[in-house]
Amino acid sequence: MIPSHKGYRLAWQGVDWILDPGRALFREDTKELLIADWHLGKALKLQESGVAMPEQATVDEFVRVTQLAERYNAHRLVVLGDWIHARLEDGAVLKDRLRRFVKDLRCPVLLLMGNHDRAWSALWRDVGVQTEVSLISSSICYMHGDRKMDTDLPSVMGHFHPGRRVKLGPRQSVLVRGFWLRSRAMILPAFGELTRMSHVEEPQDRFFAILENQYVREV
Repeated sequence: MIPSHKGYRLAWQGVDWILDPGRALFREDTKELLIADWHLGKALKLQESGVAMPEQATVDEFVRVTQLAERYNAHRLVVLGDWIHARLEDGAVLKDRLRRFVKDLRCPVLLLMGNHDRAWSALWRDVGVQTEVSLISSSICYMHGDRKMDTDLPSVMGHFHPGRRVKLGPRQSVLVRGFWLRSRAMILPAFGELTRMSHVEEPQDRFFAILENQYVREV
């Protein structure tokens, strides 16, 4: 189920954004919904390896994106790379799900290809997804983040799967996902439920944690 709407409104680089606890970023002036590092198919890949995984996990992620797009009346969904996790022995199931998802979504989809996506060019054509390496949208550069881009513009990206430890008590802390804000870059949390986090702790940066999958708070 999609988290309750307790997003964090943030003004950054002259633009108003909403950091949503559903692990998505909404840009208010262009009505773009951005997500990163879905790593779709990871559950299916683990199943192929003999690991028992709930089928519902993958279904819920499709529902979550659809509901986020509807909530914000998004004019475009931008996936900042690593939509797909790995090649599957039976790719037909995943391909069919992607095709139905793109068809049913009420806005166009743009994929800025990440390191996990680049071997799937035929798949993106078949399911009707436009692909690019990067995109400049009204003075902000969108990219995956695994490659250095020749731009001085502020950037929104994925790739790093940021997380930070948040204290729950004197002797207890937990690693949580969040939005990592640097001087010239905003790094989104990984959208995929099974995607691992990387701990980031830079004193000069800001971090907006997703807590209990319900709200966003700067920590």
